[in-house]
Amino acid sequence: MVVASLRRAKVTPNMPASGVYSCAGASFQGKGASMQIEIAEKTDVKVRVNAQVGAEEFVEALGQGLPPFLAAMGMHISPETDYDQALRSIANDDSDTELNQVKLDCAVSFLMPRVVQEAGFVPACNPAIVGAEQLPDGSATFGVEIYPKPELELSSYGPVSITLPPVEDVTEAEIDQRVAAMAARGAVTQPDIITGKPKKVPALINDEWVRKNVEGCNTVADLRAHLREAGRVFKAEEREHKKQELAMEQMIARATSEVPAETVDAVAENMIGELVNQLAMQGLSIQEFVVQSGNTLDAIKDNARVQARSNLTYGAVLDAYFRHENLQVTEEDMQEALAAIAPGIEQEARDSLEKNGFMFTVEETAQRIRATRAIMDAAIVQE
Repeated sequence: MVVASLRRAKVTPNMPASGVYSCAGASFQGKGASMQIEIAEKTDVKVRVNAQVGAEEFVEALGQGLPPFLAAMGMHISPETDYDQALRSIANDDSDTELNQVKLDCAVSFLMPRVVQEAGFVPACNPAIVGAEQLPDGSATFGVEIYPKPELELSSYGPVSITLPPVEDVTEAEIDQRVAAMAARGAVTQPDIITGKPKKVPALINDEWVRKNVEGCNTVADLRAHLREAGRVFKAEEREHKKQELAMEQMIARATSEVPAETVDAVAENMIGELVNQLAMQGLSIQEFVVQSGNTLDAIKDNARVQARSNLTYGAVLDAYFRHENLQVTEEDMQEALAAIAPGIEQEARDSLEKNGFMFTVEETAQRIRATRAIMDAAIVQE
């Protein structure tokens, strides 16, 4: 069943992918709680943190973790939901042993991001829960394996120099193309004057058509003026994207080392795991997806590694610049980060992330926004 597979494969509920802060010490005490954590193992690329929670906190974690845990399993949760019955429906069997194991999975999944946050690490991919066990007194112990986001240094932190083509205004030909596209989208079916067979005829873009179909415009002249302004905005945005792309290419070239291969593999494996989960929600297996896409599993894995290395390097370069320049995150940066993560529901997202221990993902995003802005402000642009 799903939960058993989740547990035995050591997969945890999705954590926003992030890209390490050095740990502040070897042993920690959860703030205002009975959770105790310690770093059990640490290498250059991987950390294992062991955690222990008391019986009271375990019960509290279970109560708070059950609704999102069951919702993630595709269940509709309401005040009338019988949680034990719901958990039994996704367990391997009806035994109390299996039910308790599922409850353990649920509680430690809820506690895991708090362990990561308390330990002071920002993970490069979803941490894995290992060795979870509930003790006779009701307390529980478990480990969390973390691949911290890699740290890089740059050979230079000075301004980049970018050469861009001259700014070009929107041409009449480009506006004609947009108008023709609108005419094609508004095509109507009419009988052919020769054969009598129905055929699609592009809409006649005149003042009457504009008044009926384009909000805020009354004439073709209004429409063309609107398209010109929209085209100018698009070209300006496109130019900024190109400017940032060229700037980051130069910053990445300044990296004095590469991200560890083991971290790249871990992130790529996490990406494949998320793909498998998404396909399962659509009723597809990875093998069926491979056949339908005309690809191979090895090619998909290779593409995941390429994307993982690119994402990790990009983020690590921004992190290096943020550290070196001693930049500070503002509340405006935090709001921009929340808008990027959860557009339209920023406050609800913030409340949820703070409650569940995921605010480090917002802080990291805000830091990278600040670093990007600083790099672009300092960039020397020539035409």
